[in-house]
Amino acid sequence: MVAVQVQIQSSRRVIPSQPTPNGNFLMSYCEQIKVSTHGSQLYFYKPCSTSHDASNLYVETLRTSLSQALVHYYPFAGRLSWINGARMELHCNAMGVPLLEASCDASLADLGDFAEPNQIQQQFVPMFDYSCPIEQMPLMMAQLTRFQCGGLVLGLAFCRALVDGAAVANFIKSWQSWPGESL
Repeated sequence: MVAVQVQIQSSRRVIPSQPTPNGNFLMSYCEQIKVSTHGSQLYFYKPCSTSHDASNLYVETLRTSLSQALVHYYPFAGRLSWINGARMELHCNAMGVPLLEASCDASLADLGDFAEPNQIQQQFVPMFDYSCPIEQMPLMMAQLTRFQCGGLVLGLAFCRALVDGAAVANFIKSWQSWPGESL
């Protein structure tokens, strides 16, 4: 396996494409005990075209479809806060989801087998700064990494206090206008 270098090229904030409910919601006691860190998922896409224009189209399609999905899953675009330092509250305020665009100096074939989590994989998932106040931390982030071969990796991170596996699966199903061919 070759050394893989990923560089972040840009970052955009994606907000819901239509107005969404706005307000503060107390989180249940079950949600209070969940960790307020983020869990991640990776989606690998084979190259459909080596054209840079096609790759730009994928990024625009991804951004647009995420904006549309956030209309129905608007809490992902919100933020958490503490009430008197003891209980979390969800602010549905459409602050948005950061979408990072990155490039990798390798091809998908160079990555090898991902049977075990490793440091290479961590480069494809958005990184969070847990030293910033919880009110400023996104509940979801996405990173799209382009490879020299035309392949793509979509890395997602979701706040564990907000979601479970079923919620993430339903969100991914609603975010279906992704044009790539999955591996």
